[in-house]
This record gives sequence, C-alpha cells and structure tokens, in this order.
Amino acid sequence: MALGAIPIIKTNVPQTMFSFECFNPLWGRTVNPHNEHYTCGGSSGGEAALLALDGAVFGLGSDVGGSLRIPTSYCGIYALKPTSNRVSRAGSRGPSNGDNGIQVAMGPMGRSVEELDMFCRAIYGLSDDHADYTLTPVPYREFGTPKKLKFGYYTSDGFTKASPANKRAVLETVQALQKAGHECVELTDLPSGFIRTFVTWILETIQGDPQFANVMRSAGTKSFGEFSEFSVKRNEWIKAFYEKDALTEEWTKCSAEAGSVSMHKLMYKEKTPFYDPVKMKGMPVGIQIIGKRFEDEKVLAMMKIVDEALGKRGFGPGSLLGADKA
Repeated sequence: MALGAIPIIKTNVPQTMFSFECFNPLWGRTVNPHNEHYTCGGSSGGEAALLALDGAVFGLGSDVGGSLRIPTSYCGIYALKPTSNRVSRAGSRGPSNGDNGIQVAMGPMGRSVEELDMFCRAIYGLSDDHADYTLTPVPYREFGTPKKLKFGYYTSDGFTKASPANKRAVLETVQALQKAGHECVELTDLPSGFIRTFVTWILETIQGDPQFANVMRSAGTKSFGEFSEFSVKRNEWIKAFYEKDALTEEWTKCSAEAGSVSMHKLMYKEKTPFYDPVKMKGMPVGIQIIGKRFEDEKVLAMMKIVDEALGKRGFGPGSLLGADKA
C-alpha cells in the first residue's frame, strides 16, 4: 500500500488451506472460470479465478505444497513461489502457531511474468519495521540472461504418472526452447522417497486414512506404476476365485439372500475417472520452472524466456504492462 497499491478484495480459500480444491462451508465452492464443472484449484484458488476473469492486476497468495502453483496451472495465469522468507508473512494466518518446520512462502499471482517481476522488484528487500522477524533482507538483484541456457526436465517423478496433457505440455516446451537455441537435458531416476513421505503424511494426517498410509509405507522404493501393477494382479486373483464352481462357506454366511443377488451387484462400482480429455478440452495446462534458493530473479528470467519461446497461446487476461494476451 505504501507503494500505491489498492487492495480490493479477499478471495476464497478451502477450509484448513490444505486442499487442491477451493471449498469451505462459509462461502461455498469457487469453480474454474474456463469450465465451471471443474475446480479452480487450491488453496489460493479464488485469487487465481479472479485473475483469470480479468478482475485484478495481481494478487498475493501462499504456498507450501502447491497452493500458488496448482490454481495457477488450472486457471491459466502466472505465479511465483519465492524462497521462503523473502516476502513477509506478517498478517497471514496458518492452521496453528509454531509451524516453523515447514514454512509457508508468500508470493505473487499475476496476469503475466511482467506483473510478477514488478511485484518482486517492489517487495524484495523492503523493510517491514520488524513486523516479521524471520524476513530475509535480500533486495531484488538483476540477472543478466545468457544467450543460451541449459534446462533440465522430466515427465515423471517416479511416483506418479503424468496425464497425457501434462506430459505433452512439457515436451512442447522442450521443443520450443530447443528451437530458440537453448539446451534441454532429460532428468531420470529421480528419488521418490520425499514424495512418498509427503503423500503418506497427507493420507494419515489430513485424510484420516492410516490404513492406506501404511500401504504406501510398505511399498518401499517401488514406483506408483509398480504398485498399480500389483493391484491389477490382485484383481485377477479375485476374478479367478469367483470363477470357481462353488463359493466358500465364509461367503455364503453373509446376509445376502441366496439365489437373488448377482455377483456384480455385490462389487463396488468403478469410480468415475478424474481425467477426461474430451470434457477438459480447451482448459489450460501449466508447466513449472524450478531454480535454486534465493535465485528467484533467475526463475523469473527463465519464465520469461519460456513464455517467449512458446509464443501466443490465446488464453489468459493479458498483461496490463504492455504485453499482449498470452
């Protein structure tokens, strides 16, 4: 505000802030501005939807495990998760006090890379009169971009399989960067231990499902793909069991009425797939640029290079600083 910004609105977030959705009992659900049948993402979902609808110049959100980046990808805008403590957390609230082990990062959400860069130039190194004693006083630093950069990329983290659209987005970005004269190197054999630990913690603490969490722990170093193969084999064994001429005594002791209930009616129905390329046609797909700690300026520079290499994509509200619609 001291620099002339005018706050206009506080946008919707999910209850507890720890969700990739954007729903709470007080204000309800925020939907995706590109398709109201899908979510805008979370936890900073309301802000992402507002920016995609041309409702603000830029916004401010928070991020631990994707709360800035996920809604940004879903809504087709831009965001930066800065190094923790480069932006003051004064005035923000978390689920509980004393959560210093995993620190939230406050960061900008914008209509283009230019808005993100403008925010960082104004905020980085700005004194807040000791309102946040954890703030790292590192000012904005200029980064001279070399003509040729070396980008690392991957399409699988060894734990989860990317959707075809996400994989295609990464590969199209690689092709665009190579065409622009940059080098791209594929990263393989990424360690999945941290991801498994993080997912297990979510299942046990947030979802309240200790049984599934134990399954994830016992999977050891196996990938999610291998775990899925085991699940398929299990289903084949179950099918073979039910193809026998007679059922075991333990089954016939159940309360189902003999001779009147078909086998398939006793099985759980398959859940509706989350990924439907036909229904999702026309929705944005994002990519993520990652850099080293305290090199946020380099990340912004690389984001701009990627943005220019990809060219016009025909979506987004467009920059208010002179750039055309992305």
